[in-house]
Amino acid sequence: MKKEFKPGIIKYLVAKDWGMFINGLYSEWWKLGERIVWLLIYTLALLGWWQNKKKLFAWGFVFIPAYLMLLAGPAANARYALQGLPFVLLLFGSGLVYIRAKLVKKYV
Repeated sequence: MKKEFKPGIIKYLVAKDWGMFINGLYSEWWKLGERIVWLLIYTLALLGWWQNKKKLFAWGFVFIPAYLMLLAGPAANARYALQGLPFVLLLFGSGLVYIRAKLVKKYV
């Protein structure tokens, strides 16, 4: 069985071929679902940072992944993403704790 080679969609983003890039985003349902989950995780991580923005550790948890994941560039993103995820997930946990506290306060 011969596999068909599919180029990565990052190639279309760099070439500014927006139609093929959007088509690549929606081509496989599980990848779209994963992106939605990660968007939720990053949104709650931003909420966790926002609630702790006056504390120094929250700034560290933002700048370390920013350096590893954003400044390294798209080619190195997969290699450095694993090192940055613990910091993002700690902020995500902080956002979840904040939402839980708000819900408990409201309904109890």
